[in-house]
Amino acid sequence: MHRLSRVAAAALLLLACLVAPAFAGDGSPVTVPWGDLIVWLLVTFGGSFVALALALYHLVLKHLSVPLRTWLQQHNADQLIERMVGAGLNSVAGASRGKVLTAEIGNQVLAAALNYGFAQAPKRLASYFDQGHAGVAVAKAVYARLNMDEDASAPDFQAIVAQTAAAVSAR
Repeated sequence: MHRLSRVAAAALLLLACLVAPAFAGDGSPVTVPWGDLIVWLLVTFGGSFVALALALYHLVLKHLSVPLRTWLQQHNADQLIERMVGAGLNSVAGASRGKVLTAEIGNQVLAAALNYGFAQAPKRLASYFDQGHAGVAVAKAVYARLNMDEDASAPDFQAIVAQTAAAVSAR
């Protein structure tokens, strides 16, 4: 109750400070620059607003039920895989969505997709795929979404993941 009275007193003081200039003076109208006040508040406390929003997001996420949290993690993982496939297809010449890929181009797309994924994805999302070696599971998931030629054999996922991880860590 004591805390509520402090908040109410602070709100009344703020209201008095903003409205008082309207009554002071010779009777001419006084305008309160609400837009400037809002911009000043956002510029001054913008970082705090973002931090507060992220803290609230994580607090809500922490208290979700297990099936809903699992569904959200799976949805995030699917989105990551789609972005990785898109990035891999966009970065390799001769590859496009819907086009049948040869083994050589498919391996290049896979390496480019993993490069994007290792550079962009949060670690907890990568660890969602596999507790042992996350990169191999991610590589298999990306490869499964590529439209590969029927004659193409599956690549050595361990080698491609190791090469990509070494290239990312060397940066």
